[in-house]
Amino acid sequence: MRRISTCFLATVAFLGAAGNAIAEDVLSEVSTLENEYFNNWSQGAEQAAKALGLNYRILSGKGDAAKQIEIYEAQFGAGVRITFGENLVAANIKPIVEMAKKVGAVHVAVWESLPGFHPLDAGLDNYAFATFLAR
Repeated sequence: MRRISTCFLATVAFLGAAGNAIAEDVLSEVSTLENEYFNNWSQGAEQAAKALGLNYRILSGKGDAAKQIEIYEAQFGAGVRITFGENLVAANIKPIVEMAKKVGAVHVAVWESLPGFHPLDAGLDNYAFATFLAR
């Protein structure tokens, strides 16, 4: 929980420091809401969002690649500009980051990485694993 909160806080803090507008809504997407790990993940993220005055929601793609893409398309379309997720389907990272870039959002992938694809390949405003927080 602390690691996820740290990643989330680092992303939001970086956005604020960079002078970008911070979105009111924050999305976390995971494969399931039915285990202790993701319950802790959600509690930590919710606490961090509340402390920053942001609205937090968590949705589950249930490990389905198409559903995961649908979730991000809908959330970006609804104006969400800060997202982070488990990204259990590594092949979805690139399209999610590209969708984020197109609408001026930030996505942090915290589980998998796509071989040969670096998050900064999509632009300087996209990060993964809270490792690439350099501009």
